Amino acid sequence: KVPLPYAKQIAEFVDYMRQEKGLSPQTITYRNATVQDFLTGLEHCHHSLKDVSAREIDRWLTGKVHGGGYARLTVQTRASTLRSFLYYAQQKGWCREGLADTVKSARCYTGESFPLGPSWQDVRQLLSSLKDHHSSAIRDRAIILLLAVYGLRAGEVAGLRLEDFDWERELLRVGRPKQ
Repeated sequence: KVPLPYAKQIAEFVDYMRQEKGLSPQTITYRNATVQDFLTGLEHCHHSLKDVSAREIDRWLTGKVHGGGYARLTVQTRASTLRSFLYYAQQKGWCREGLADTVKSARCYTGESFPLGPSWQDVRQLLSSLKDHHSSAIRDRAIILLLAVYGLRAGEVAGLRLEDFDWERELLRVGRPKQ
């Protein structure tokens, strides 16, 4: 296997996110992928992290919108991740001082990215199609109700176990994947 560019620096950054920042494994995985994507792009353009400019960072971020079809909120999250990595890289002397401050992200507005779910009429229609008494239909109906009525995320529903239900007190315990 060909080693990833800057594998040592990425490994140090991952340790920093885990040990110092206490980030969740999901967040670390996402940020790791973002930083790897950026550094791999640098390597393909024959640039080094030490010499990267604000213009090249802007080009990478705008390429995510225009070429990658990313939403502004996704680009904003990637910019934030890259800024965090560059602050860390500055402390370590891997890049020039002040580079992290040049990372600008897409402007996002409160509430603009709220996902739209199906209408209640569509939910009721879907539930009525699950009138069957087979175990899979009962399970599917319960999943749809947890998603639609309680607003649980797919990962939260997938993580539920029987012991999360307190039938006597009518309580449901939902684990949080994020801190």
